Order: sequence, then structure tokens, then C-alpha cells
Amino acid sequence: MGKGGSDLSLFDEEAGRLAADALPMIEAEVEEFSDLCMLYQESIVAAAIGRCDVDAETVARWKEELAHRRQYLSFLQALHEDVNVSSQKVDVLRDRYAAELANLDTMVSGRASVPKEHVYPKFDALARLNKQLKGEHDVLQARLATFNVLSDSRDPFESSLAESGGGGAAASAAAALNAKDLVTAVDEEYESAAAVVQLEQDTAAAPEEGEEADAALAAAAEAAAAGGDTPQDRFGAGGERPEKLSLFSTPEFMQLPLEYQGFCVWTVVTRGGLLMPGKPEIGVVRWRNQYYVFAHEVAMTAFMDAPLRFIDSLRSICVQKPELIHLLRVQDQFPGASIPQMLLGGPAGGGAGGAGHIPGVGPEGLPAVSNAGTQTPTHFQERHVDPSYSWNEWELRRRALKVANLRKCKTSSQQTETSTFLRENSSQVYLARENETQTRRDAGTNPVRTVTYVQGLRGANDGSVAKGIVKMSYEI
Repeated sequence: MGKGGSDLSLFDEEAGRLAADALPMIEAEVEEFSDLCMLYQESIVAAAIGRCDVDAETVARWKEELAHRRQYLSFLQALHEDVNVSSQKVDVLRDRYAAELANLDTMVSGRASVPKEHVYPKFDALARLNKQLKGEHDVLQARLATFNVLSDSRDPFESSLAESGGGGAAASAAAALNAKDLVTAVDEEYESAAAVVQLEQDTAAAPEEGEEADAALAAAAEAAAAGGDTPQDRFGAGGERPEKLSLFSTPEFMQLPLEYQGFCVWTVVTRGGLLMPGKPEIGVVRWRNQYYVFAHEVAMTAFMDAPLRFIDSLRSICVQKPELIHLLRVQDQFPGASIPQMLLGGPAGGGAGGAGHIPGVGPEGLPAVSNAGTQTPTHFQERHVDPSYSWNEWELRRRALKVANLRKCKTSSQQTETSTFLRENSSQVYLARENETQTRRDAGTNPVRTVTYVQGLRGANDGSVAKGIVKMSYEI
């Protein structure tokens, strides 16, 4: 309004500009790496089902790169959600700020004076809104700094997907994803999954008759043969059976907290760590108050038949591939493990037994532990109390007048004629002496001790003893 406030820092335009710049930038990054992860996924599945001729070493490299890209995309999605919430808050605060400013302008414009009862609440509301805008501005700046750090870690990464020598898997996968009439390898993976499940069942029935297959089928067969067929081995000690939840029969279906960040546990186990997102539209499986999604019906059916076996196999894969621990949010299952040492190939540590125990790993790999403690003082902020402070304006006015009156006062003294002849007098007296005398002999008295007895109070009742008083004297 052009009336004061030149030294104030206003954050309405700055916060709006920061939100407008940050949100599209992060959205573009999320979209780019979502497409890249889909391309990795399509290429890996195409190599698994035999659509293209790619060696196993290249496929393993693609799986590691996909895990790296999925982790980066997970960070981006969390960052995008925070920035989106902050951007919405900034828009709401800016609208309220503009409305309050317009009301204040209407109230003040064209008037020589305005009652403070009307204008002060407007000032207070504007100050609160500006403070909230500053908070969101600081949050957006912190999120942008985090995004820059993520971008710096992304740049050194080199993708090997474009160098897929055998048959151009990347080009074929990109063409399948862009074309609407072509069946993608992910869609065709349904039949391959059925073959894997059939091989698991055959291996469990007769493990000695199994033949060599590819790496994924062999791993699935080994996992199936290792697990038992009893209900306790498949469902745990409680014997709780999984339950399938559908979209139309479950309230708040889309708000269910999904395990493993929504990735298909069957695909991770049977495809050697392949991260394939599940499809909630085909249903969600609830087991032990936890919710799981799967890439297709075959995976869901296999998991419902033996959920404990797949969860234990997933833990074994996470031990072999520690980069999946935080991505799948299973770090609670490894409470004593050192993830950096696991990535470096050294002893990772771990507790003895329990959900977080890693077989074959001893406690010698744990970092040094020492006892530590902290103490917080009762009053960690010093108190500065001014006893002369007063909030009453009339008391302050009285003090100001008192100080002003002191400047008009002067000190005066007078002396009479007789007072000049006064002198200080003093007198001195002799105090009385303390006298004492002493004789040459000691004298004293030694009187006779007289004792009085009363007789006849006790004794015979016949009156033979006469009552009387007996006095006896003793010379001492």
C-alpha cells in the first residue's frame, strides 16, 4: 500500500516463485525415471522369457541398475509429494494474504485516520500469514537442496541398457512400450510365471528328477525344494491363511499400507531380485495384518499357497543383495546388521537368532559399542528477569515525569551564626576498681544429720507393734 514497512521481508511472491519452479522440475524428473524403470523392467522380462538373446551377466547388471534407479525414483517420489504439499499450502496462504491485504487497503485508503481496534487485527493477520509463508519458503529451499544432492549422485551413473549387444533388447522393449497394439513382455510374463509355479510343484513332489533350467527357474525350484510341505512350514505357527481383498468389497482400498513398497514379492524371489510393481486392481492379499500386491494372478495364487516360504526367501535375497533392504523397507528384519559392511562384502553383524539374524555372520563385525549418556539441565535457557520492568503505560508515564522533575531540583544547605561556634566535646572518667581480699584460714561447719523414722505402719495386725516416731542423729 506504500505506507510504511520498507524494512519488512515479504515472502508471498518469493514462496510462490520457488514453488512454481520446483514442482515442474521434480515432476519431469519423476516422469523420466518412471519411463526408464519401465524400460529396464520390459528388457529384463523379455530376456527372461526368451524374446531376446542376452547373456546372464548383462541381465544381472540390468537388475542391479534397476534397483539403483528404483531407489532413486523412490526418493524423487517422496520429494515430489513433499513439494506438492508445500506448493498447495503456499497457494492457499497467498490467496489469504491477498484477501487480507485487499481488505486492509479498502479500510485505509481515502481516510486520514482509522481506529486501531479495526486496523491492528489486520496487521496481526498479515504478520502471521507472512510468517507461515516464510516457513513454507524455507521448506521448499530445503527440498530443492535435497533434489540437487540427488541430482549430483545421479550424474556419475552410466546405464548399460543401450549397450545390449544381443538382439537390441532395449530398442525392442521401447518399441513394445510405445506401441499400443503390441503385447509387452511384462504382459506375456504371465505364461512364464505359470511355468515357474508348475516347476516348483514338480520339484517339491520329486526333487531328484528335476532337470537344469535357466537361472530364475532353478532358483525357484531350489527354494521350493528347501521348504517343507506341512501347514506350519507354509503358514507359520499360527496357521493363519491369507485372505484376498478386492477393490469393491474393501472400504478405503486405495489407502491400504502395502508391504515392500508395492513390489511383487513373488517376482523378487523367483526372478532373482527383479523389482516389478504389483497391480492392486487384481486384488490385495492380507496376511498377519500386512498387505501384499502382485504382478499377476499366478504370483498371487502361489503366495497364498505358501506365504511364509516366500517371505523367508525374500530375506535370503536381501542378504545377498543388501541394496534391496532399504528399498523394500525390510530394515526392521535386520536390526543388528551393518548395511555398509554388507555392501562392502565384510561381516555384517547381527543378533543371535530372531528375525534379524543373518546365518553365518557373527557379532565380530559390529562397530565398537560404548556406554554414553546425556543430561539436560532443568533450566537450559537462562532467565533474565528485569525487576524494574512494567507494562502499565501510566506507571511508565509516572516514572518519566519523576525523572524529568529531577532535572529541575537542586541541592541547598544553610548554617546559623551560633552553629559556627559549636565544638565537639568529650569527657573521660576513671572507672571503679575491682577489689578482692583473702584470709589466712579456711573455716566451715559440719552439722549433725538427723533422720526420722515412722514405725508401726507395716507388720502384725494384732497391735503388738506400737506406732510411733523415732528420730536418730548421725555425726558425719
